[in-house]
Amino acid sequence: MIQKAIALIPSEFRWGLFFPMLFLNGWLLLLLIQQVQPLATIVVLAILFAFLLDYPIGFLEKLGLKRVLAVVIVFVGALVGLVALALTLVPEIILQANELLINLPHWLELIDKQVDVLNAWVEARQLPINLDGLTVQFSEQLLRQVQVIASRAFDVAFETLGSIANVFLILVFTLVLTLSGDRVWQGLLSWLPLWWREQIQNSLRQTFENFISGQFIIATILTVLQTSAFLLLNVPFGLLFGVVIGIMSLIPLGGATSIAIIGLILTIQDFWVGIKVLVVTVILGQINETLIAPRILGNLVGLNPFWLLISLFLGARFAGPLGLFLAVPIASFIKILADAIRTSGAMKET
Repeated sequence: MIQKAIALIPSEFRWGLFFPMLFLNGWLLLLLIQQVQPLATIVVLAILFAFLLDYPIGFLEKLGLKRVLAVVIVFVGALVGLVALALTLVPEIILQANELLINLPHWLELIDKQVDVLNAWVEARQLPINLDGLTVQFSEQLLRQVQVIASRAFDVAFETLGSIANVFLILVFTLVLTLSGDRVWQGLLSWLPLWWREQIQNSLRQTFENFISGQFIIATILTVLQTSAFLLLNVPFGLLFGVVIGIMSLIPLGGATSIAIIGLILTIQDFWVGIKVLVVTVILGQINETLIAPRILGNLVGLNPFWLLISLFLGARFAGPLGLFLAVPIASFIKILADAIRTSGAMKET
């Protein structure tokens, strides 16, 4: 009955109603998510972890193991690995991060001294350039942004993972989704018409599961390569910088941005060390982008760079770091679904 009533509305008016309804539903969804926090974040993290564990579970199933046994093996193995990382690498990373924040004001003083030399050279040639004001603003902004980012990162981590109850809930939801995730998705999608069910199911698998798993694999490889290279070159804070670049590479353009910032920080301390780090990181980044990423991801994103930047901005604006990570697969999912709707509409008209 509703579909017949909608069909009577001219197509131009239907599209005119579509966007206000989409905006209203999206706004209501955001309000609902805010009201049920931190449960929404816990569920999203559990879904992400379930996506990541699904590949090794599927591999063990192909070897002949039952799914329950495969889930137990992979789940216990992942827990042991996370605990081992938490006991070995995390304390050293926190120590290096604290030392970096302590040394940052000293490095800013080095910037001031170098700029004073450059400013004297400019004044000797009577050039109409004043670098002192720019230096002070840059130093203050850099210090403020680093402190804000560090405090925000710790706030997000402690809000989500700070309590044992939240960690326990994430583990429970992840285990439930790995055991019966397919039934959960099928139950939710069964409320939709057949065409929408097929399109959403195919688009979700293509964008979320493949993209997220591929991004984590690429980030892990890049973290190992960058950290190993930094340690071999005796780069200060090598473990911290390698892990930061790997984590930031989960976000499109994040890896390149972190490389530029880290290269600038190291160049201030030691020019040649900064140059070596930039050369090594660029080479490893190109190897990752040209050889590794295409084999793992293929062409999953399919977004114009303009819409890619818009999606990253909106994701960070509405959902913080987690939204920044999920912005690209969500935007890619919307694009694939919109293309399917347009193709279906064109086929009906012909």
